[in-house]
Amino acid sequence: MYYKRIPLALFLFVSLQSAANVTINVNNTVYDYTSNPRMAEVLEPVALEQSWYWNASKLFRLDNVIQVEQKKEALRVLSSLLEEQSFSGELERLKQELRDWYVLSRVNTPIDFELSRLMNEYNPRFENGSYKLLLSTRPNHILFFGALSETLLPYENETAIDEYFKQLNIPKDAYVKGIVVIAPNGDKKLLSNYLSTLAFEPMPGSLVFIPFNESRNNNIALLNHLLLELSEHRVLH
Repeated sequence: MYYKRIPLALFLFVSLQSAANVTINVNNTVYDYTSNPRMAEVLEPVALEQSWYWNASKLFRLDNVIQVEQKKEALRVLSSLLEEQSFSGELERLKQELRDWYVLSRVNTPIDFELSRLMNEYNPRFENGSYKLLLSTRPNHILFFGALSETLLPYENETAIDEYFKQLNIPKDAYVKGIVVIAPNGDKKLLSNYLSTLAFEPMPGSLVFIPFNESRNNNIALLNHLLLELSEHRVLH
């Protein structure tokens, strides 16, 4: 059973009646549950409001600060690298971008209303805690980040990833054999060779991480790792 937080008077009444142990912010509407709900129950009130693109919908924990600490670590690594003059321009730009990242702890679970009603693996029970559930319509872009300035490109149906690269000014010292495409559902694809870029078609809403060349400094490998890890937990809308 859930209680939707709208009027303050109703919220106070509910609070007096029972202490919710699960709180879920669904696209900025907050629901309090007096028992641990399953995914189908959480999605049911909103599933038919729009034509949701389930692959781009995401669930986050609001009471887990691990990714916040990872972001701080990444900023510390950037500050250390910025002490070396050869890195000043590109990494100062990245540091400014990273400061604006909003990261939470993403819950690795599929989100799909119809499937949640049919299969147990799509219908997990929520543990006690506070959550943010972002339901999304079909994205119309792909975001590139890392060794180049963050760039949004319009999504094109049936278009291989190399066609997008032709529109970008990728720095010469980027590690192009380490490019990773992060699908909106969290799946990752390493583009380790040229043939893979010709054949691979990214999903709408994908993130494409273009890493820095790790041969320049030992801390670059750590920075690449942190950026890739944080990107999966980034809240983009």
